[in-house]
Amino acid sequence: MPTGFEKPSAIHQRGITPFCKSLDGMQQARSRIEKTATFCSGILQRLDYGLVECHTLVLAPTHEFAQQIEKVMCIEQYA
Repeated sequence: MPTGFEKPSAIHQRGITPFCKSLDGMQQARSRIEKTATFCSGILQRLDYGLVECHTLVLAPTHEFAQQIEKVMCIEQYA
């Protein structure tokens, strides 16, 4: 899913760091894709790609949001 991000936005700059440090965070942005990309980037930064077991469980309140998260986080297409 192309997101069109070439450089980090303000929410990316503020939002990814708490995830990388295992801290809680709240995000507010104009577009849902900005929040989703920030959330997913933080999770992907913490994965150990050498392990083949479950690292993260992501729960989404709606089916549409779950599909959006899946598209942003799908790393199989980049492997």
